[in-house]
Amino acid sequence: MMREWMDRQADANELMKNQVVELERKVNQGLKNRQAIIENLERQFKYLEKTQCTKTLPYTTKPKPKKEVMGGISKSPSI
Repeated sequence: MMREWMDRQADANELMKNQVVELERKVNQGLKNRQAIIENLERQFKYLEKTQCTKTLPYTTKPKPKKEVMGGISKSPSI
């Protein structure tokens, strides 16, 4: 009777060990996948940094003056 219990317990332990090993494998694979995604995104950001124009308009640029509307007649603003 004791021997049967020990055999069942050993089988249960082996099953649990296999489940833990499989779960660990899945977690590690998931981590590798996430790391690959992160590395790919980093490469894409570096590529975009190199290819995108980062220049802005010079600060001396002046906006085009708006026309004033008086009595339905459009006229340029007086300077």
